[in-house]
Amino acid sequence: MKMYALSLWQPWASLVVLGLKSIETRNWGTARRTFARKLVGQRLAIHAAQRKDRDPWYHIAMATNRNLAIELRQMGHDPDHLPMGRLLGHVRVDDARVLTRDDTLAALCRCSSLFGLVVSDPIALPAPPPCSGHQGFWHVDLPDLEARP
Repeated sequence: MKMYALSLWQPWASLVVLGLKSIETRNWGTARRTFARKLVGQRLAIHAAQRKDRDPWYHIAMATNRNLAIELRQMGHDPDHLPMGRLLGHVRVDDARVLTRDDTLAALCRCSSLFGLVVSDPIALPAPPPCSGHQGFWHVDLPDLEARP
């Protein structure tokens, strides 16, 4: 299945594919924003980059008053050992727009005036295949594997 992909640092990639983060924030200029709007209604593959954010749990807790590390553990995932360098799954892009303070809980960060991809219907691959990522949007051919919701 061919589609566009976006590489995200961990834990953001896993949080999107597991449905715990429904807005991916970006600080993009006009050209990328215009392209992102063309993806509305399409599936977007989520790739976990080979890099992780330095202290995401603190920032998430400060913005949302949630402890997602505990929520991940309750779902059977180790927040300290999330997969990297792999295609995790895909989501549907529902909107691409400038965000407001009202989007903080869905984006898991203070996001006023950032650009965001609003996503839904996450489908995680049962065995995420290794894959090299890229910056920006890039094409990927997802393996025909049975996915789990």
